[in-house]
Amino acid sequence: MFRASGPASGDLATATTVDKGHGRLERRTIRVSGDLAGYSDMPGLAQVAEVRSAVTTLKTGVTRTQVRYLFTSLPPAQAGPDRLLALSRGHWRIENTLFHVKDDSFGEDRHVLQRRVAGATLCALRNAAMMLLRGPNPLWSETDPMTARSQYLAAQPLAFVTPPAPL
Repeated sequence: MFRASGPASGDLATATTVDKGHGRLERRTIRVSGDLAGYSDMPGLAQVAEVRSAVTTLKTGVTRTQVRYLFTSLPPAQAGPDRLLALSRGHWRIENTLFHVKDDSFGEDRHVLQRRVAGATLCALRNAAMMLLRGPNPLWSETDPMTARSQYLAAQPLAFVTPPAPL
């Protein structure tokens, strides 16, 4: 990974990361400004940023670009462009590892519940199940994906609560 940061034209601070993996080359550049902090009605606004991503598929050479904008209450002293770029990247990691698993493995979006308490109860049970599936267990190896673990337990639900046989 390559990082470059520093002031750009005007008062914008920038940072760039370049990552290569999974058959892709990803270049992310962030431009950050704190100039709107006193002019916006948004409470707590300290900085705004523009994140430009260019993802090139190495096999085909096709490049897909995306521009996103973000705002934060973190002042420049707490979060410079490098940290904001890392935080932005971390947000999508949470989205993909938590919510994607809940939607795919547990079908969370398919349930239509009439009462809030029922939804909250099912959400708590799903969260508990995810924590159990992520933890070490003699029923699966560390390399088994969450979907395989959940499918195994769906087929044999008592396997998780039955104590293992003594050696």
